[in-house]
Amino acid sequence: MKAGVFWIFVILAANSNAEPVAIFSSHVGGRTNYNLSFTLTASNSMFRVPAEYQNSQWRPESVSALNSDGSFEVFIWKKDFPISAPGCNGDWIILRMPGTVGDADVATKVAEKKRLWERLQQMYQTKESSVQVVIELSEYIRVVEPTVPKIELEYCNVFFRCAYGAYVPYVGELKSPNPVPQPQATIDPELKWLTAALDAAKTQTDMNLASKKISEFWDAKLASVESRIAQKLDDGQQKAFADSKARWRDYRTQEIKFRSDSFADGSIRPLIVNESYSEITEHRVAELESLWVSTLEPTR
Repeated sequence: MKAGVFWIFVILAANSNAEPVAIFSSHVGGRTNYNLSFTLTASNSMFRVPAEYQNSQWRPESVSALNSDGSFEVFIWKKDFPISAPGCNGDWIILRMPGTVGDADVATKVAEKKRLWERLQQMYQTKESSVQVVIELSEYIRVVEPTVPKIELEYCNVFFRCAYGAYVPYVGELKSPNPVPQPQATIDPELKWLTAALDAAKTQTDMNLASKKISEFWDAKLASVESRIAQKLDDGQQKAFADSKARWRDYRTQEIKFRSDSFADGSIRPLIVNESYSEITEHRVAELESLWVSTLEPTR
């Protein structure tokens, strides 16, 4: 399914300084994702960590730095961001670049993220020019009206658009060099039931418990795929696959911590952890099934 292009004009007072923006949607694995292009400048954003977001435990630095996995953060004035964020209590939107660990061509993907970080660093130091970036809106959002679409941020967090560990510098349809698995004709009945239970949850505790069950579903799915792959590998491949699994799990742990630490003191944190766990694990399942399709097929 090709991505749809929709225009939304932001007129909320909280975003009175923001420019009109085009929101692009794409559909992967039965899920609708939203992304947009945004111009970062020295006047609407910064690397310096706002005082309200500094924390000795999970964000002790005063200036955002580039990490070895390519992750970093940019802070955008909420008043200049084109999407309303009524659930964000701070004055800044946190734009995060996810790290890359355990993917194919890790060095190349991290180097690309480093080049973007260096361009931003030069812009902030010289206070000249601007940098166009692509932002993913699919995490922590509320779709007020899907046909427009009208979207609101539930929290202060957005992400640079990434796929398969690489930064995606364009909007619209994903043109990944890795094949993207198409959605199955039918949804797994168990997943459908678990998702319905989460949708029906009324309290934070119920949502936390329901999302935990979904994360356990994807964990079992991943274990099944890994087992099917391992059964067809020789000893040398087994060791390489085991190392790959270990590196990927370390990446998942660090990425979930990175996403959830902002909510360390909130009752919603378990939900953020579980949803992040499910999303990352679901992506891994799809990636393994895509990359190892010939291995997973029955021997004829």
